[in-house]
Amino acid sequence: MEIGRPSSSPFIGLGSFIFLVLMVFHLQTSYAKVCPASSCGNIPNISHPFRLQTDPPNCGKTRYELSCENNNRSTVLYLYSGKYYVHAINYDNYTIRLADVNIDKANCSSCENPVESPLYIPTDPCINSSGAASTTSSKGEYYSYVKVGGTNTAELEDSCHIELMVMITSRLQRICENSSTKISYKDIHNQLVYGFELSWLPSFAHFGQACYVNGSNNMVQCEDM
Repeated sequence: MEIGRPSSSPFIGLGSFIFLVLMVFHLQTSYAKVCPASSCGNIPNISHPFRLQTDPPNCGKTRYELSCENNNRSTVLYLYSGKYYVHAINYDNYTIRLADVNIDKANCSSCENPVESPLYIPTDPCINSSGAASTTSSKGEYYSYVKVGGTNTAELEDSCHIELMVMITSRLQRICENSSTKISYKDIHNQLVYGFELSWLPSFAHFGQACYVNGSNNMVQCEDM
């Protein structure tokens, strides 16, 4: 008879595994009960890490706080000094699609004189149905254009000033940089209305790591750089 021999029964490990699974499942279901998904406008499922300002303080993260405005019709994200409409949240690939709230306004460069340059795209007929997109204001007549990509001082024509700058998708920039593709302001405006995507994947990474979504299982994987 051997005394003190460790048990070789597999049931201890299996029991521990079952306990662990049940405990994790209980925590997840408890969190779901305490923090049910919120909704606002066309965003039906606002859940961790996002939260609405009216959600309980323990739900979501304050750095991902959203605002429900315009009589609960618009989901808004305030990011640094910008204000953006939330068009979609994709929890499978960890992206949020945003559009600048000012894009329906005069989001162009304006000039006192017409500009003949391939870098400048006239905003007609979207802003003005006739002429070279000229508009009359209290400051007099001016011409509106849009420019995609970075702008330095040398590219800013005389008598022109920038009224507004907004973020764009990399796809739109590639289209505009392709000299064989002729693009109109209407095409650009449609892309601006569609918005751009940001990812909260970096929040998963530790120092010196890069994270990505594995397309085969939609799981986040982080690797040392």
